[in-house]
Amino acid sequence: MVAIKQFKTDEGQVFASIFSEAGQSLLMNVCKGHGGSEQDFNSVIKFSLAQMKHKKLKYWLSDLSEVESNTVPDVKSLLDKLVIRLKGSQLKKFSLVSNSSLGERRHLENIISKSGVEFKTFSNFAKASEWLLVPDLESKEWEESPELSF
Repeated sequence: MVAIKQFKTDEGQVFASIFSEAGQSLLMNVCKGHGGSEQDFNSVIKFSLAQMKHKKLKYWLSDLSEVESNTVPDVKSLLDKLVIRLKGSQLKKFSLVSNSSLGERRHLENIISKSGVEFKTFSNFAKASEWLLVPDLESKEWEESPELSF
């Protein structure tokens, strides 16, 4: 995993860190603390999507579990813009880690699914990365994998 960029608030606090793992075709955002303005979050999203396009990455993991919920800007506006941007991307799967309630997370899934990208939310990082990176047992990828003998 390679650190690519950090985003800071006007006060100089890091609120988002971006990492990339080319071998797994993965981009990861980790956000924490007081977050930033709507413009700050839009900058993170635009940068992330540009990186995925430039590096031809297929998977996006965004961890917002440590963002203080009372500091998140206008979520509806961010989501509307995100859906539009995702429609034009080559992204295959997108997982989000959030400490929001299950109902709120399902609402997000309904909105983001309109982008055509396979999207799911989770309450913990391990489950989010497993869903994102480990193929289903019925997946064609397993059929193309070599068999190991012990």
